[in-house]
Amino acid sequence: MVLPISTRQSTVIADVFLGFDIPFISNFIIQRAGQIAKFDPGKVQPVASCKNIEQEIIFVHGLKDKIVNYKYCLQNFKSTESNEKHLLLIDSASHCDIMQKGGKKLTSRVFKLLISKN
Repeated sequence: MVLPISTRQSTVIADVFLGFDIPFISNFIIQRAGQIAKFDPGKVQPVASCKNIEQEIIFVHGLKDKIVNYKYCLQNFKSTESNEKHLLLIDSASHCDIMQKGGKKLTSRVFKLLISKN
C-alpha cells in the first residue's frame, strides 16, 4: 500500500529532520527535492525500483524502526533482482541509530562483504 505523500513521506521528513511535523513544510521539502532532482516524489515506489537493481547491494535495517517498518526492507530485498544481495537486520536499532547500535559487529560485516569481492 502506498500512502499519500503528505502521510508517508512528510512524516519521515518531520520525524528525522525536523523533530516535529508541520505538513506544509515537509511537503514543500519533498516537492522541492523532486523539482531539483527532476522526479515526481508521489510516484516513487521502492519495491518497483528494486526490481531494476542488478548489481550487488547491502540492505541494512533496524528491527525497532518505528518510522519505516523493517517489513518494507524485506519487501525491497525480495524484489531486488541482484543475485548478490545481502540483508543485515540490527535487533536493537531504530531508524537513526543503525551504526551506534550495530557498532563494530555491523562495520565488520559490511567490510567483510566489501573486501570479499577483491
